[in-house]
This record gives sequence, C-alpha cells and structure tokens, in this order.
Amino acid sequence: MMMPVMDGAELIRQLRAAPDTSHIPILAITGNEDLAVAADAVLNKFGDLSGLVELAEELLNRGRDLR
Repeated sequence: MMMPVMDGAELIRQLRAAPDTSHIPILAITGNEDLAVAADAVLNKFGDLSGLVELAEELLNRGRDLR
C-alpha cells in the first residue's frame, strides 16, 4: 500500500472515482490491513497466500455478476 507517488489507499480512491475503472474488483496484498479498507478483499502479505488464485477468481466472477 506504500508506493512512491501515492499510497495504495489513494490509488484505490482514484480507481473507484473513475468511470472506466470503478467496476474493477480490487484485491490488496499488504502487511497493513488497516490501509486496505477500501479494497474488495485483502490478503496479508506475511500470511498464507495459498488462497490467492481462488480469491482473485471469486472477485473476478463477482465483478462479472455486477455488470
């Protein structure tokens, strides 16, 4: 969630505000889950990432259902 130009929370805010990207599900992989409150799902980067693919697929399928 920490990046050189803007932090992840600001990136998520901008993605949500833009019509072209507002529908895209966001999965945050971070060590600080408090920073990812605006994401659709959060995985702890220091934890078990074995469910990453399944969670990403679930978010993508959910996004298709919302269109």
